[in-house]
Amino acid sequence: LKADNAPIIPTLRVNTLKTTASAFADGCGKVTGHMPEAVEGLENAFYTDDLAVLLKSPMFERGEFYVQDAASQHVVALLAPRPGERLMDICAAPGGKSLLAAQLMEDRGEILSNDIYPHKVRLIEQNAEKYGVHIINTACSDASHHIDRLENSFDRIICDVPCSGLGIIRKKPDIRYKDEKSLAGLPALQASILENAASYLKTGGRMIYTTCTILPEENEDQIAAFLA
Repeated sequence: LKADNAPIIPTLRVNTLKTTASAFADGCGKVTGHMPEAVEGLENAFYTDDLAVLLKSPMFERGEFYVQDAASQHVVALLAPRPGERLMDICAAPGGKSLLAAQLMEDRGEILSNDIYPHKVRLIEQNAEKYGVHIINTACSDASHHIDRLENSFDRIICDVPCSGLGIIRKKPDIRYKDEKSLAGLPALQASILENAASYLKTGGRMIYTTCTILPEENEDQIAAFLA
């Protein structure tokens, strides 16, 4: 409850396809007069109180950094994609995790970034172009609907499913006013997407399941049922 009502601390990820963490930090110092604070446990990530200024800077226009929560960055770090691999981001928009995966893969290999909404797919494509990523291909499909040709195709899969969002109320305060009845169907949808994503994974591959909620029925219970 305390976290859900606390102010947001903006987190930035340095785009190492275009610059380095040290060069970015120096650039921040020159633009804002303050050095950003490194995020413990993450490479190339910084906290800043100067986001509004930085978003108007040439560094942002050049795609040298991306605004991305630390938790979101940890997801991709745990998945640990490697250069040359094939990765799927099954519910990808706006594409932050796909972009970070491409960064860790040194822009070598292939990423399929999928979303159900065409306008969000276009946003992924625009972000890939801005941030200098060449290995992202996009698709527009329902993640719960099976596609035969994708079976056993991917070394890594990000399964970041639609959820109730109860872990990010400080970021999206309107969530607290949602009708609970509108959330009732989410666990079934999540299970469907998870099962579908698993069929696309190669033997020996790695998949990560994530939500931005705190409800066991959308997290621990889902994984227990899947493993069973």
